[in-house]
Amino acid sequence: MQVAIQILSVLVTVILIFRFIRYLSTPLLKKIGFYKYYSPLFCTMPFFNGHLDIHLGTSWDFFKFRKINPRTILLYLAEGLYNLSIAIKTGKVDGQKILRGNIFYLKSTTFEKFGFTSRKLNLVEYILFVQNYIELCILKSISTGKLRLVSFKNVSIVTCKASELPKYSEKIFETVNLLKKIESNNKISEVKNISPKSVKQNLTELAVQD
Repeated sequence: MQVAIQILSVLVTVILIFRFIRYLSTPLLKKIGFYKYYSPLFCTMPFFNGHLDIHLGTSWDFFKFRKINPRTILLYLAEGLYNLSIAIKTGKVDGQKILRGNIFYLKSTTFEKFGFTSRKLNLVEYILFVQNYIELCILKSISTGKLRLVSFKNVSIVTCKASELPKYSEKIFETVNLLKKIESNNKISEVKNISPKSVKQNLTELAVQD
């Protein structure tokens, strides 16, 4: 039993050190382009086997922002997806890449409406999620302004071939405009060129996970 506790303590220490080093190295990784940002809170980074991991920012980004809430997160996500779709369309991002994201903060339907498919985590992905769990809970608490735990039942992996995303750029752009209108405190009824049904559907599907 004591040996198991010692092993667990070593693992926890290693994980904490790794997370801290990753946190401190974020500015450098952004500067050299390892983290490629498409909005203030949306970036990609290389993954295995021709994949690009999509991320809703890093812990560095969350601590940098003075004001952040679920609505601004949605806006930055939509802006990031739109700018990424344009980068793919113009050849700045290889269309053969596979976009991949570990989703815990949004409903999977949010990404499915933009061409992604969702699935449950495999064993390796689940282990990686667990070792990152404490940090994710901290980031979610920051974004909501109160202590919140990430629910394991909401976690899923979404994937999409990069060449498919530009097909949804118009719908993503519409969502960006909608969220900007709401962010600027305009009434939904004043949003131009978007039907009330579309507004209601977008807001329902873009809900942040509890």
